[in-house]
Amino acid sequence: MYRTHFLSNNPAKIAEILYKKYANKLNHLKTVSKKMYYCKQFNIHRNNLKAKWKVIGTLIKWKTKGQTSPFRIIMNNKTFTNKLDIAEQFNKYFISVGPSLPYLLRSHQFQVLLCSLLRQHKFVDFSKI
Repeated sequence: MYRTHFLSNNPAKIAEILYKKYANKLNHLKTVSKKMYYCKQFNIHRNNLKAKWKVIGTLIKWKTKGQTSPFRIIMNNKTFTNKLDIAEQFNKYFISVGPSLPYLLRSHQFQVLLCSLLRQHKFVDFSKI
């Protein structure tokens, strides 16, 4: 109230303060009504798992379009454009990752990388180690 009275000499400031108050109330009402809508939807579909997942999809804004796959990939300086060849190359890659993973996890470079990431995100206090 004091702030409005203090700035009463400037009509633009008063309009700005009133606008911000209105915008805050509007945003609050939108948030409350959105929560009420989704609670109501979950209660309506409490026994229908498929419908629940549709509601969750709209809540997190899933895209309804299908996923696209790459049209071509390059492995070992060879270009693959056939869908079966692309799938085979991905399969070969992911099959080869499994056996080499234990060696990678024990390597010094991985440990250094992991420590730097943890320091960066401050998950662990390294000053006590």
